[in-house]
Amino acid sequence: MHGNEWRRKDYGQRGAQPAQHTATYSKLLVNRITERATGLSTRWFELIARIAIFIIYFWFGILKVLNLSPATPLASALVGHTIGMPYFTISFKALAVYECALAVLFLVPAMTWPSVALLAVHLVIVTSPLVLVADVAWIHPLVPTLEGQYIIKDLAILALAVGIIASRELSSRETPAAMANRRDEVQS
Repeated sequence: MHGNEWRRKDYGQRGAQPAQHTATYSKLLVNRITERATGLSTRWFELIARIAIFIIYFWFGILKVLNLSPATPLASALVGHTIGMPYFTISFKALAVYECALAVLFLVPAMTWPSVALLAVHLVIVTSPLVLVADVAWIHPLVPTLEGQYIIKDLAILALAVGIIASRELSSRETPAAMANRRDEVQS
């Protein structure tokens, strides 16, 4: 080798090692972060989902009780189209109480199945304007009004409820050893 050739060759080989080491370290770091996030998500999903549903339903229910709900015109159109306006006040207040009770039920794990059943009934009622008063819910086909968007977002609540059921079912099937391993992973 002449002059500086040995340096170029030596640095070239060394230069590859730190790059490989960095890539391996990055993969390990990403894997560790992913595993940790998965563990935390698994551990905290049900509680966070229950609290989210509670906040949404209790908040929206209280707004109805206090006559501050932005959904009043939509509800009025639905009641006017179905059972008649003389029943608007009582039906709107009943819906408000129903939502607040549903919110509280979701905080009680032992009431998961009854609360999901009541949620299904609620979703049938509150999504019915998409069909029954379409002029209020849609600007054009597949283009919802703000009220229509308000209704469609209930799909996310349904997904949370399904996730709560799945989480409870999976955790009830875990062995005590598997639960201990998962707890240890989350704590590390």
